[in-house]
Order: sequence, then C-alpha cells, then structure tokens
Amino acid sequence: MLHCNHYGEQKLQDEVETLKQLLAAERTARADAEVKAASAETKAASAVAAATRALADVSGAEALIAHLKLAIEKLRRELYGSRSERGRKLADSQMLDQMELTLEELEAAEAEDEIAAEAAALQKPAARRQFFACAANLCASRFPRICRASG
Repeated sequence: MLHCNHYGEQKLQDEVETLKQLLAAERTARADAEVKAASAETKAASAVAAATRALADVSGAEALIAHLKLAIEKLRRELYGSRSERGRKLADSQMLDQMELTLEELEAAEAEDEIAAEAAALQKPAARRQFFACAANLCASRFPRICRASG
C-alpha cells in the first residue's frame, strides 16, 4: 500500500511539472503575441504618420500650384494689356512659358503621387482603413461644411 501511495505522489508531481511547463509555454506565447501586437501598432502608427506627411506634402504642392496659377494670370494680363512695352513683353513671355512648364510638371508630379499613395494605401486592409480615417479627419478639419454634408 505504501508503494501505491508513492506511485500516486510521483504521478501527481509529474502532472504538476507538466502543468508548470504548459503554463511557462503559455506565458512565453502570450509575451510573443504582445511583442507582435506592439510591433504591428508601431507599424500602423508609422503608416498613419507617413500618410499624414504625404497629405501635408500634397497640400504644400497645391498651394504652390495655386500661387503659380495666380502669377501666370497676372503675367498674362500684364503681357497682353495695353500699357506693356515690347522689350519687356519678350522677357515676360519667356518667364510665363517657364512658369507654365513648372506648373505642368508640378501638376503631373502631384497626380503621380496621388496615384502611388492610393495604390500603396489600398494594398493592406488595415493601412487602407487608417489612411481613409486620417484623410477623413484631415478633410473634416479643413473643410467642415463639405465633409459634414457628404458624410
């Protein structure tokens, strides 16, 4: 009978050891999962920051485009107005051509950047949701009447 009791104690100790090993494995797995989750959150925050920087770059380019359009229109009025001198017209015409070329290049670059940003954002579902949420927040902050009416 003593032998049977000793066998039961050994079996119980083995089960305790097994449970300890299972608990340690679970804790390790949970710690790994937490590290992966933190890494994913960091990547998501980085993606949101990149999208925000891209939106800021786009708005800066838009401001430059608007400025160039205004300057081009002013030069056109000055060039083709009744009080312009002939020699000045040629220099202004060359400057106008250069400004128009710069404007076309900026508009083309802006369109390419928008297409690239949309393509990159739409490749991953989580990045897509964050990109559009960021864009919606930016839209709501800059154009509250328009965004509320469409949303």
